[in-house]
Formats: sequence, structure tokens, C-alpha cells
Amino acid sequence: MKTLPLSAKRIASSIIASFLLSVAICMGRQIDRYGKLSASVLSVLGFIGVWALAFIVVFLLYLLFDRAYAGEIRRNPVKPFKIFVISFMVLTVLYFVQFLALYPGLFIYDATWQLDTYRAGMVSEHHPVLHTVLLGFLVDKFASDEWHINIGVAVYTLIQLILFALSVSYMLTYIYRKLENRVIYVISLLFAGLYTPMFLQVVTVTKDSYFLIFIILSVTLSLELAEDTEGFMKNVPKVILWCLSVTLIAIFRNNCLYAVPFLLVALFFVIKKKKLNFLLMVAAAVVLYVMYKLLFVPRFVTEPVDGREFYSIPAQQLARVYHTADADITDAEKTVVEGLIKEKGLTGFCPRTADPVKTALDMEYYRAHEQEIRYLYLSLFARNPKLNFEAFLENSLGFWYPGAELTLYSDGRPGYWVIGCFPYAVMNSKLPPLVKYYDLFGQDTVFTRNPFLMLFFAPGTFFYLFLIMFVYAIEQKKTAFLPVFVFVLFLQRGIDHRLQFR
Repeated sequence: MKTLPLSAKRIASSIIASFLLSVAICMGRQIDRYGKLSASVLSVLGFIGVWALAFIVVFLLYLLFDRAYAGEIRRNPVKPFKIFVISFMVLTVLYFVQFLALYPGLFIYDATWQLDTYRAGMVSEHHPVLHTVLLGFLVDKFASDEWHINIGVAVYTLIQLILFALSVSYMLTYIYRKLENRVIYVISLLFAGLYTPMFLQVVTVTKDSYFLIFIILSVTLSLELAEDTEGFMKNVPKVILWCLSVTLIAIFRNNCLYAVPFLLVALFFVIKKKKLNFLLMVAAAVVLYVMYKLLFVPRFVTEPVDGREFYSIPAQQLARVYHTADADITDAEKTVVEGLIKEKGLTGFCPRTADPVKTALDMEYYRAHEQEIRYLYLSLFARNPKLNFEAFLENSLGFWYPGAELTLYSDGRPGYWVIGCFPYAVMNSKLPPLVKYYDLFGQDTVFTRNPFLMLFFAPGTFFYLFLIMFVYAIEQKKTAFLPVFVFVLFLQRGIDHRLQFR
């Protein structure tokens, strides 16, 4: 591919990408600093300045992308299988060494809660049932006893580690096949093996880790499917793997079920041939999911789910309107909000996380006044649209704006990641010097005081790169990438981790 000259198409794509980037940057700064949006003269001038700078950065990045795609193709490229084996071996070694430092793995709060419900026979669908059962079975199978579970946690973490290495290796093999650029491959391999936030997810005992494993796999397979549909359909193992991975992302993250249809619909429109075969693949994935829900779930679930997870964002918005002095809300409406959200939820309201409000919801009150509360929410939303939009932005800020805290500890201390173990696991590092490095990721100040570290480690940075690449894919008419971009956009909102409240 030739490097594009200063064409109208390149200028237009750079303008669009830099505009989207500038909107995210400027809105994020206002929400992070002041908790609200403003359109003052100073803020508009600031936006224009950011847009101009972003345009230059985006334009230069697009030239780098052009160079990567226009690189010379090697006559004797390494065979894909060899790349896969090399990737898997290197990642396994890198992950294992780091795992020894955080032995037996990061057994966080949700893992303790899931283990307790498994042991008590009180499993619910609050967390994915398959993950709760898998976690409980492995921990109890290999634990020394009920209260000393380190060996069980280590076995669980090692299995997760191996699955991560397999999934990421497949993605790296795809990258190498596309570019046949050894430099980019080596950089990608080292990034996947040593980038700390990635590794922390590898050893964190949570459903999100398994979810990420199969997201990486399903996205890579979907790209292959869209690029070479006929070749993909002839490869039965890939077809089976695609059906399984798409099913498992919906199983390991309940909210992902709302995002998967966007991927499937987008793929259907992008695929030019074998549409019937694709529909059969979708049908197979649906059958697998239904069988899981009808045969596996009832075997273990004994406790009903009260549905508060579904209402966490609306409840957060109600609390935001309730607490804002100049909001359009009457005393009578405040009384209804007070009935729905118990006092501890309103007094403990934190704009950055929905957890305090969500856990304080009185679901019996909600069911008794369901129609009234729904009407109240819609009415307050219509009368306070800006407040509700700001509540939405602040609740997800950490995932699209660098510098925002990702974790809020129960003592009010912000942080980046939960480093440590909750009962009944005990951190027992085999490489203590490395622990000091990982402990930095449990602190917020290390990142917010250093702009370079903030940008290098923040999820928001990768969201910005995602926006830039999305526009580039459209410019280059890379239609195979569009279903994945659409899916990730909806996924980011659908699975919104919000802030972990520890």
C-alpha cells in the first residue's frame, strides 16, 4: 500500500478522528475536575486548541499506520504455527515468573463471596454460574483445608494463566500473518507479556479474566471470518472455536449478552458470502447458550437474583439528581427516592461508582411501587438531561479518560488496581522484590503525578487509540474491522466495570 499523500480523504479522516478525541479529552477533564460539563468561552477556546494539536498527532499516527501496512513482505516468513508456539512459550514463562511474585494470585472480594456461596450451596446468577462453580470446585479440590486455600487458588490461577497465553498467542499469530513484520511482532509479544495491567488481569481471580480470554479469541476469529469467509468456513476447528468463544463471553459476563447481537448483526452485513452458513453458526452458539441456561444453571442455582445490578445506573442517576441543589426535583419525589435507596446509599453516594447506591436499593420497595418509580425516573431524566448525562460520564470516566481512578477502597482511598488477597487466601510471594513494583499499582498517586505513566497505563489511552484506529479502518475501507469496532463500543458500555469498590 502506498503512503497516502495530503489528500482530502486523509485530511477529512484526521479531522474526524481528532474531533472525537478532543471531545473525549475535554469532556473528561471537566468531569474529572468539576463533575459537570460547561460551555464557557474559555472551554470552547481550549477545545479548539486541543483539536488542532490532536489533528497533528492523528495525522502523524496515520502516516505510521501507512508505513506498517506498506512494509516489505518477507519472502520466507515464519510459519504461523511456529509463531503460535513461540508466543505461547514466551508468554507462559513471562506470566509464570510474575505469577510467582503475586503467588497464589489476586484473590479479590468477589472471589471470596463466590467461594462462600459455592460452599454454602447458595449459588445465584449474580455472578456467572459457570465461573462460581469452576472457582469453587478447583479451590476446594486442591486446598489444604477449608481455611488454607492458597494451593487451590494457585491451581485456578495457573489454569487461567495458560488459557490467557493460548488466547493471546492466537491473536499475536493473527497480527504476524497480517503484517509479516518481525519488529511489530516482537514488540506486540513483549507488550502482551510484560505490560503490567494486562498481567494483573491474568492473575486476578475474577470472572472478568475469563471473559477477557474469550473476548480476545472471539474478536480475532471474527476478524478472520469477515476477511476470508469461505476459507474460514472450510476450517471446522475454527468454526467450532468461534461458536464456543462467542457463547462463553456471554456466559462469563452477564451484561455482555446485550452487546453480542451487535457483533453478530454487523458481521452478517459485512460478510458477502456464505451468509446461510454464518446464520447456522449463530444458531449453534444460541443453542449452546440456551443449553447452558436450561441444563447447567438450574443444577447449581438455589438463590434468586433480585435484579439490582440491572438498575445500578438508573439508581446512580436518581441519586445524582437527588443530591444536586438546583436539580428539578420536588420534595415528594425526593421522598420516593429515599424509599427506594436506603439512607446509607444516599449518604454514601459517590459519583464515580454505583456500588454504594446499588447495594442500598430496597428491591421490595421497588417491586411495590414499580410503575411509580419508572415514571419518576423518566420524568426526572427528561427534566434533568444534563445531570443524567454527567452522571453517566462520571460513572464510566476511568475507562475513557486517562488519569481517573479505577479503584475506590472502602476507606475512601483511591487506587489503580486491587493488589492483595481477601480471605481465605494469603499473599505469599516467592519473589518479594517484585511485589514492591506491583504495590505501586495499588496506589493512585503514582500515576496521577506522572503524566507519562498515567498515559502509558490508563485504559483511557487505549480507548483513544481505539477511536483513532476506528476512523482509520473506515478510511482504508477495512470493512472486516467494523463489526469488531461496533461490538467493542457497545461492549464498553454494556459491561462497564464502573469502579471497583473494595
